[in-house]
Amino acid sequence: ILELSVGPVGGGPQVPYRLVHIEHGLVRPAPLPEARNKPIVLMIGDSHLYGFTDITHNAATLVEASLTSEDEPAALVVNASCPYYSPYQYTLRARTLWNVLAPRVVVATVFVGNDFVELEDTSRPHLDDRLQEQPPSPDPPRETTSGRWLIYKTCRPGHFKELFWQGMNQAIHLHRQPERYSVLLAKARRALTLLRDDCEKHHAALVVVLIPAYDDYVDHDLPFRDHATMGPIVRAEINRQLRIDLAAELTHAGITVVDLFDVFQSADQPDLYAGDFHIWKQGHALLAQAVLPHVRQALEAGGASGDTESAETDTESASDRD
Repeated sequence: ILELSVGPVGGGPQVPYRLVHIEHGLVRPAPLPEARNKPIVLMIGDSHLYGFTDITHNAATLVEASLTSEDEPAALVVNASCPYYSPYQYTLRARTLWNVLAPRVVVATVFVGNDFVELEDTSRPHLDDRLQEQPPSPDPPRETTSGRWLIYKTCRPGHFKELFWQGMNQAIHLHRQPERYSVLLAKARRALTLLRDDCEKHHAALVVVLIPAYDDYVDHDLPFRDHATMGPIVRAEINRQLRIDLAAELTHAGITVVDLFDVFQSADQPDLYAGDFHIWKQGHALLAQAVLPHVRQALEAGGASGDTESAETDTESASDRD
């Protein structure tokens, strides 16, 4: 059990919360029952799904609660998320759990604010620029994050200091090296189509959720939008374009996509994001609500993967779609 705290955007009292780990490093309020006579829904993401809110407010907990009738869940929902994961780590994490959990549905949550720049990390298992799976590099390049931090702090971010890690680091990277945009987009697509192929092999459905970065969500309300250095980077709306482009790429690949941008915009709640710009209580609640119909549909269909409409019209093989 981890006991931590986080406050609201803009500063304010810290709110304590708990994270509970069970076997296999899963985040879940209680251990899985020994007799697993219910289908498993596997949710995977980075620190946003791992949870910067109490375990009782975590999206995975809320999805299982919504699938429960008369204290009997229709499915067991497990959260296999971990901070610093990228989309490729989602695929690798699922591979370690196929034989352990045999999930019927896999929900991969992509945080668009840093999941792309994380794909540049060659010090862990990764996809190279040819989109080939590779082990950790014995000689990874030197880090470049500190240089981007020096650029960011010129705008004196104040309460927005932590936004560097949850959006601005990636935006600065791709603004300075625009040639990496298409490479990282291709890597994200490749990682998630590998996960799609694994799901099809194991007769599981895949749903990909796109979580918008805070700078995408608020857009014009960032205080440094007109700053001499950071202004052009913010106005380029790189993280927003990544979300739009990845949604289009994955939909074309026959993957069911749930983009939370419109859901968040419509809600306009103060506790969508915490003070460190992870999604917070209301963000988790809206994620759970948005993905629930797709999870129900997949469970009722027995785990057939992919968007139903796309599957009916797409006669290409998985390799052709890639």
